[in-house]
Amino acid sequence: MADSVHALDTLLSAFLPVAARKGWSQHALTEACDTLGMSEFDAHRLMGADLRVLAKHWFEKADAYAVDVPCTTLEELKIRERIHHLVMRRFSYFDSHKMAYQTIIWWFAKPQHIPLALSLAISSVDAIWRA
Repeated sequence: MADSVHALDTLLSAFLPVAARKGWSQHALTEACDTLGMSEFDAHRLMGADLRVLAKHWFEKADAYAVDVPCTTLEELKIRERIHHLVMRRFSYFDSHKMAYQTIIWWFAKPQHIPLALSLAISSVDAIWRA
């Protein structure tokens, strides 16, 4: 399990700069695999031939980053301030890859990806609320 998470992290770090140029696409995945020296077969075996796995992984990392704040810091804030702080922290996670973030938002707007987008939004809201 830890190896697959590490492999997804590595693939994601190579994929995001390419996705900023080529969009959240199979072409971007191919170029990222070439950069890493990874075969597309290995990438598909890791992700189940589905870019949604990579998207979900990126958003789960953003949620984990957002709520990784000392509890004493959050306890001092009012609820609305706490939520604002965590939401802004989550957005700051995407700052280093703004164009890749824009491309994934466009990708989520496609009808076949709307269920995943809603599921990830619900997970983010839940993580922030429970923090």
